[in-house]
Amino acid sequence: MSISNEGNQKLFLTQETRLFHILGWAVASVSTALGVFFVSAQSTVVWDKNYGSEDLYTSRVIDLEPVGLVLLGAGILSLVALCIVEVLLRRPRQ
Repeated sequence: MSISNEGNQKLFLTQETRLFHILGWAVASVSTALGVFFVSAQSTVVWDKNYGSEDLYTSRVIDLEPVGLVLLGAGILSLVALCIVEVLLRRPRQ
């Protein structure tokens, strides 16, 4: 009975680990893509309400490059970490 229970627990942990692995790749890929997009866009124009009035809108430029660099750095570090984990998981166990 305990062998079967341990086998089921191991299967559950494997599926849970795989879910986090896929989620990690998705987050790292999206972060890298958004980082590249924001760095290449550099800035954007947004419309903002002027003095709280709903009738008056003014445009202002927002600098996206710092946000893009942070996202790009985080995405690349995540991808490198996931590649290392992938190599370690594929290594034959002794």
